[in-house]
Amino acid sequence: MVLPTYLIIVLALLTFAGAATLFVLGPAYVRLSKTVREQADALKRETGKAADTGRQLTDRTLELKRCNSEFEQFAYVVSHDLQEPLRMVASYTDLLVQRYKGQFDERGEKYVSYASDGAKRMQRLIEALLMFSRIGTRGRLPEPTDLTAAAREATRKLSLAMTRTGAHVEIAALPQVMADAAQIGQVFENLIDNSIKFRGSHTPHIRIKAEPDGNQWVIQVADNGIGIDTKFSERVFLLFQRLHDRETYDGIGVGLTLSRKIIERHGGRIWYESQPGKGTTFFFTLPAIAQQRLAA
Repeated sequence: MVLPTYLIIVLALLTFAGAATLFVLGPAYVRLSKTVREQADALKRETGKAADTGRQLTDRTLELKRCNSEFEQFAYVVSHDLQEPLRMVASYTDLLVQRYKGQFDERGEKYVSYASDGAKRMQRLIEALLMFSRIGTRGRLPEPTDLTAAAREATRKLSLAMTRTGAHVEIAALPQVMADAAQIGQVFENLIDNSIKFRGSHTPHIRIKAEPDGNQWVIQVADNGIGIDTKFSERVFLLFQRLHDRETYDGIGVGLTLSRKIIERHGGRIWYESQPGKGTTFFFTLPAIAQQRLAA
């Protein structure tokens, strides 16, 4: 069969067009394929680097947890083992004062007083260190905890200080959360105690309330005390750090450290807002329980 001339021309044109297209697009396709392969290889390399980074991050996280666990164990052993000799030093110093009272000259009595005060202060530091080491290792499993009851129990424990200073604590309705009740109670006690201690010339007025914030609650403990300069926003949470001398305000600088460690153990955070002379408000967050999240 002989093809018509016009079909032969059309086929020739199509063949020529296909060849021309292949001639033009072929190198571009090769370049595109090469680019895709290069990008794929680069992606594989980046993925490998990300995997390495992820493994390094995991390794560092595990190492940090191990170091933290070792520190807590070390702090527990040291503080536990130091308690008995310190107790003995304090006891015998007190006996020395009682037995030979009036037989020392003024300088001798001053030296014995320094030794007695130093031993007692060291005991308080060791007890605080022991408490700090137990937060992560001796804490209870979270359970439904009534924050209102926890705050009221804290005020009951501080009733003597409240009576002595005339402090008033106003507790609004607080939610239930999944928490270690004893530890959260300790946080309330530390914050209320600080509000009473750093009251300045005013009668302490402390207000406690909570507000929902997504999947968590933000608890506020506000007072009308002397306030804290915001430049100390990190230092106040460090262990054994004090902003005032012991003669003016008693304490060893551990309450806020314990509070932060407790709140972080519960998956929250703690911070404050303040103006010197105008009071301080401490905030800390705790996860809301499932029913509260659904209700919100």
